Formats: sequence, C-alpha cells, structure tokens
Amino acid sequence: MATFGPVSIAANNDDYDHTSNNFFTDDAELRVGKFGSGNTAHLGCRWDNVSIPKGSTVTSAVIDFVSDDGKTVGGGGTCNSKISAVDEDDAARATSDATCDTDDGNRTSAQVDWDFTIVDADGTGFQTADFASVVQEILDRPGWASGQAMLFHIDDDGSSAGNLQSFAALNHATLTEPKITIVYTPPGLVGYWGLRVA
Repeated sequence: MATFGPVSIAANNDDYDHTSNNFFTDDAELRVGKFGSGNTAHLGCRWDNVSIPKGSTVTSAVIDFVSDDGKTVGGGGTCNSKISAVDEDDAARATSDATCDTDDGNRTSAQVDWDFTIVDADGTGFQTADFASVVQEILDRPGWASGQAMLFHIDDDGSSAGNLQSFAALNHATLTEPKITIVYTPPGLVGYWGLRVA
C-alpha cells in the first residue's frame, strides 16, 4: 500500500465555488447545497502533481474539509451532494463561469453520494464519503501519467432550499484548507505475495 496525502490545496485558484452563472475563486468559503432562493452551489477542488502511477489500484480516497459559518445556512439540516471528477488527463483549472459549465458536462461516470448534516459553526471537521471509484476512473484513462492534476467537483444533489454548507477555502485567514488523501496499491504489487528465502 502507498498513500498520496494528506495534501492541501496548493494555489488560491485551485479551489472555487460555482453558483448559477457566478464563479468565485478568491473567496474564503467554498459552498455546496441550495440557497433559500432555490439556486444551487457546487464546489471544485484541484490537486496538481498527483504522484500516483498509472495502473495503480485505489483503495480509498477522501477529502477533509473544515466548516465555516460565514455563508452556511440551514444548520442541522441535510446537504445532499455528489462527488465526481472532471474526466480529463491533467485537468486544467476552471477560470470562469464558462469553463465551469464545460467541466459540468465532462464528468466521470463514477459518482459517489455524500449526504451530511449541516453545521453552522466554524471549525468542525468534515470528511467526504470514500470516492475511490472516481479516482480509479481517472487513473484508468489511457493518457493518465503520474504527476498530472485531478479536479474534483462536489455538487448539490437535491438538497432542500435553504440547506447550504460552507467550508473553508485556501484563502481563509484562520481555518484549514481542503486536504486530500488517496490510498492505493502501485502496479506490480496488486495480488502479489512474495516469499524471500535467506
């Protein structure tokens, strides 16, 4: 077994949220869920230099977030979300509402539900559902190479209006940014049992 992480978001424009024709990459918060108006929010987190060899088998993948009450609403309610990735080798940063829209149409077939209770307070740790299948789909792409980037999206998936969670972004002054941890078996070790005789 080997582990990539925990690795923090490295650059301010590698995490963002996208809300109905608005794109925010320099805020302190990342939002997912549904506003009282019914408009939805989703967030994106990109990790560069993902040093996992092609042919690896992924055991688990999670992102750790810290809650930020700056824009959270509906504390105690449920945020229904879904985790996927942009289905590309070396995924580029989103830079605008238009590029977010393009990414929205180019997701992995593998998508994982993450439904959690909203916390309207600073500093509560959250860990996503295990999305190993999403990471595996990217590693299995013909063009994947170790050191490329992966861009993950967490989308609203039917939250009730007013159920919106805010997490700390890299740009937050005091709270911890998102961190990813991927556990995997490198190629050549899958299913291998070695016996060494002295």
